[in-house]
Amino acid sequence: MAAPDRLNALDNSFLSYEKGNLPMHIGAVQIMKGPAPSHEEFLAIFEPKLAMIPRYRQRIKEVPFRLGAPVWIDDSSFSIDFHVRQVALPAPGTDEQLSKLASQIMDSRLDMSRPLWELWLIEGLDGDRWALLSKVHHAMMDGQTGREVTEMLFETQPDVPPLEPVDWVPEPEPSRLDLMTEAAKDNVKDPLGTLGAVAKSLKSPKEFAEQAAARTVGTVRSGDKLIHTEDFLVGHVGPHRRWTWQYLDLLEIKEVKNRLGGTVNDVLLACITGGLRQLLLSRGVELTEDAAVRTMVPVSMRPLGDRSGGNEVSAVFADLPVGMDSAVAAMESVRKQMDVVKKTGQAFAAPTLQATTPFVPFPLLSVVGRLAARVPQQSIATITTNVPGPQHALYMAGREVLQLIPFVPLGMRMHTAFAMNSYHGGVTVGITADWDAVPDVEEIPTGIRAHLGQLVEAAAA
Repeated sequence: MAAPDRLNALDNSFLSYEKGNLPMHIGAVQIMKGPAPSHEEFLAIFEPKLAMIPRYRQRIKEVPFRLGAPVWIDDSSFSIDFHVRQVALPAPGTDEQLSKLASQIMDSRLDMSRPLWELWLIEGLDGDRWALLSKVHHAMMDGQTGREVTEMLFETQPDVPPLEPVDWVPEPEPSRLDLMTEAAKDNVKDPLGTLGAVAKSLKSPKEFAEQAAARTVGTVRSGDKLIHTEDFLVGHVGPHRRWTWQYLDLLEIKEVKNRLGGTVNDVLLACITGGLRQLLLSRGVELTEDAAVRTMVPVSMRPLGDRSGGNEVSAVFADLPVGMDSAVAAMESVRKQMDVVKKTGQAFAAPTLQATTPFVPFPLLSVVGRLAARVPQQSIATITTNVPGPQHALYMAGREVLQLIPFVPLGMRMHTAFAMNSYHGGVTVGITADWDAVPDVEEIPTGIRAHLGQLVEAAAA
């Protein structure tokens, strides 16, 4: 029997986080031009492409007695009709209606006994448009993989004929004995050069688990306690979400970074700073000049073109200076922080459990995941993730993709999260918020637009 395709520690941590009110799926909405295809037409285009992404026909299988991390196995009862669904918006089919429907779809968890994805065709958008909503568990892929899968599923030309259907026969499901045997083999791996450091950690399993849990959620960095009393956006997370977005012109963003310095990501972080500042001011929060909101910024460690699935990410941290009235000053603050990250290599030095997976017994790693799900998040108030997308038009069934809107789940005790995705001359900022804690979520796009306007004016001057 071939060795099982086992979840790495980071993949498995997303399963551990999936508790209470924290579904751990990522996703996106592609707004498309023209009438929506029929269900049959869509399946004829989409189903042959599943051969390029085997994970879409696999489910998670636990190892008996939790002797090892879960494995991916072919789903012998796979049915594409369960995963591809079709709904229609009532007239007039506005973007606000789409936002509310998408929020409701993203609220619900994926069925953990099946392949961890769904696709929703949403008809009835005004202006002769329709939408395709994708929903994929974070244990299955990270943002970089999601981007490459998106490019694989769509075409660069409008008139590409569908692929021919490909017969698929699932691999036999491994027996309980097979799973236990392979887990035992993995647990006795002992590569030279790593054993010493791991053995030191294992002298105190409780301490190792607590430290690793803290590192997993980013509450420890180089001995620095990441505690900021200005973090006003943390607390209990409810079961429902508000999801909205703001479209920005990529040419304007590039003009700002070319004239004022920094990167596209620096400009975007400055704009998000403006969004959070507007939200806090609208609530009457008194902001001192040095008030800041700490964000975790995921950084992909995946080589370009690697479509192996799973997660290969580290993280860096930045303080978004919401106390600064000037968007230019806010961007300069963000730029300096990110320059330090680049010079010190913090993203590459950040501790991850992934490196220890082959050497640490899975029961200990599973304890880490459960502890991480309980680590207080007073220090980190939001997530800001940025995945660059293609700068050329994409098509499906001859219909052009007009806009790509990313979705990222909320972290523990975080009331907001931001996902940024560039596509074909624009950047869309997807804003996820807790339904009860952030009823005023529309203040955020207002502040994002205002800060970009300030930056564009400063660049022009």
